[in-house]
Amino acid sequence: CGIVTDRDLRNRVLAQGRNPAESVGAIMTADPLTLDASSPVLEGILAMAGRGIHHLPLVRDERVVGVVTTRDLMTLQTQHPLYLAAQVQKAPSVERLVAVCRQIPRLFELLLASGMRPEQVPKVLTTLNDTVTRRLIGLARQQLGPAPAPFAWLAFGSQAREEQSLKTDQDNGLVYADDAPAGADAWFAALARIVCDGLDACGYPHCPGKVMATTDDWRQPLSGWLQHFRDWAGLPDPTAVLRVSIFFDLRAVYGEPHLVTRIREAMAECGSGRGKSVFVAALARQAAEYDVPLGFFRRFVLASKGEHAETLEIKASGLLPLTDLVRVRAIAAGITAPGTQARIAQLLEEERLSRQDADRLAGAHRLLAGLRVRLHAEQVRRGVEPHNHLDPDALSHAERTSLRDAFRVIREAQKGLMLDFPT
Repeated sequence: CGIVTDRDLRNRVLAQGRNPAESVGAIMTADPLTLDASSPVLEGILAMAGRGIHHLPLVRDERVVGVVTTRDLMTLQTQHPLYLAAQVQKAPSVERLVAVCRQIPRLFELLLASGMRPEQVPKVLTTLNDTVTRRLIGLARQQLGPAPAPFAWLAFGSQAREEQSLKTDQDNGLVYADDAPAGADAWFAALARIVCDGLDACGYPHCPGKVMATTDDWRQPLSGWLQHFRDWAGLPDPTAVLRVSIFFDLRAVYGEPHLVTRIREAMAECGSGRGKSVFVAALARQAAEYDVPLGFFRRFVLASKGEHAETLEIKASGLLPLTDLVRVRAIAAGITAPGTQARIAQLLEEERLSRQDADRLAGAHRLLAGLRVRLHAEQVRRGVEPHNHLDPDALSHAERTSLRDAFRVIREAQKGLMLDFPT
């Protein structure tokens, strides 16, 4: 429920002349950041550097099992990623932040070289993106002054799911309190412009579809966001629903958590109730219509022409349909966790998936995510702009077999989705 460090004793007791007989709860930091004990070391490094803290409690099954400190981490040989994360947090300007972010591709290689499993890398890269975003918000607030009302910065899509790789653009939004004073949106619009332009300069390009806080629709008071979700869930036109699925992968990167809690409650209501079956069925149809590149006799169906002939587009053909079909089942179950693996785990816990189906989907997702990370790492090593086109001949026989199995799992899950959510 809290943490007290030697710094707290110095700054909050001795320096303030407080009575040492007071309850320790009076000086603790309540609800401190924690990390699951099985998390990669680098995730702890980024979390601590991103928030400027020096002690990180570790938990397992919601019980504290240990604590790591910055001194523990500094004794490791993997110091370079720590310094990179610390430099992001301490960057005094956007220009300096841009310079630091140029080192991210090298960090990407170091993560894999250090022995981290490929499927773990996206979460670490997302944590770094979060840290960059928070630093840009901090720099913007120094320039703009105090916020006129409580607010939260929202991440959508792969950043919300913590499933980012090197090839990613930005998908974000902003929510602020309904009691904001007149003219407050001008301040938040300025904040959004500084942060989104800063992300673009740091290597996270502007969203081609303008799903960013700079767009009026995606920078709203809380009531506006709640109305968005009510409207989307009640849309009578199935084709209109397909444009909004990205907003159901939602996570707060910065700001007031209670604002995001209210949005999550609205999300949870989208999968049930009168008229909601049309909404869920439209999402199910979208997820089921992706072409899985598996032909007769389980042969891969490869691109036939163009620059990437004889390859598989591993994101569009694998990760996207899998992510979408899991999202549909999560929405129907009222589950608001954004991550694909977390959604599968909750669907299993609530008996919305069998153990076998959950294990097969989770395994397929880990395989595809890991192959994509390895593909991008090899492209970085060769100085090639990262893309998602995988040559199956570059895989081992066992990996090709596993990839075929993953595609078959997705195809079967698509068929099950259409049975459970008919249009």
